[in-house]
Amino acid sequence: RLLQERAAKNGPSAKVREALVKILRENPGSTRKLRALWALHLTSGLDARTAIANVKSPDEWVRAWTVQLVSESRENIERVLREIDEQGLTADPDLYQMAESDPSPVVRLYIASAAQRLPEEVRANLVRRLERTSAKASSSAMMKSTKKWLGLL
Repeated sequence: RLLQERAAKNGPSAKVREALVKILRENPGSTRKLRALWALHLTSGLDARTAIANVKSPDEWVRAWTVQLVSESRENIERVLREIDEQGLTADPDLYQMAESDPSPVVRLYIASAAQRLPEEVRANLVRRLERTSAKASSSAMMKSTKKWLGLL
């Protein structure tokens, strides 16, 4: 909370951001990585480059929470997309690839949840890809519920 208040008052701190990114990259524990990720988000330090690195993480919770935090608001989504474009970055895997091939049901659930905040054409494409993955994992009942929840049924 203190970091958030300081960032709100004085703007984001490069030193704080650097320390949080180091924890996120180097700490072996999921709990510490997630705390660093949440703190980065609260202090406006979760940028496109960090988000792209996070979706490659072997930790399913880091991948899932990165999807959640980036898609938390339209402003966040637009900011990250703008940064990707301006910096010439490439998300690999991108959200579509993650929906189709991420081995974690947790990550796919967070993608399904994020889909409701994305533009309709993106949402529909994500849900189709999630549906294909779910069919392979034989959880079509979950996908039917998700589609209904998102208003696609």
